[in-house]
Amino acid sequence: MTDATPVSSRQKAVDRYLRAGNIGTAAAIASPVIYFAMVSILADWKEGDSVLLVLLLFLAIVVYLICEAYSVFHVFFRRKTDEYTLAMWHSGTTFAFFAAMLWLILGPWVETGVYVYLDFDVFESASARENTSFEGILDEPATRASVIEQFATPVILAAFFLGFQYKRFKGAY
Repeated sequence: MTDATPVSSRQKAVDRYLRAGNIGTAAAIASPVIYFAMVSILADWKEGDSVLLVLLLFLAIVVYLICEAYSVFHVFFRRKTDEYTLAMWHSGTTFAFFAAMLWLILGPWVETGVYVYLDFDVFESASARENTSFEGILDEPATRASVIEQFATPVILAAFFLGFQYKRFKGAY
């Protein structure tokens, strides 16, 4: 038989903290999957289609938002449980800060790449002409949402949880 020792309240708090970090990481991974599922379902939507897929997608979005909010708030308010959890918090915030800076610096190139990819047929037809002029191809139409604005929060949250898990698995070194 094994001698079971009772778990301290401090260890329970750390376990809840790590569980919240895992939930946030899973939600950060699920965010682009849910987004692309939403885009693919709603892009092919016809008037007589079943509403079940849309309702399931809506449920997935609600669960994602609840999980992400729970995780971020729990990790924020319990970050000083002990030195290790505080170190994980600092690692996550450092990753998130640098991700935000890189996203602001590199975001315009990402956005240009996305628009070139989406308008590739226009890009090809312009390059096939003798007088190759790409003016106006990369202009952002007023109806499109900015890629930088649309994906800033998921990128920064994913970077936070990446840094959080990196420190968790790396340890104290």
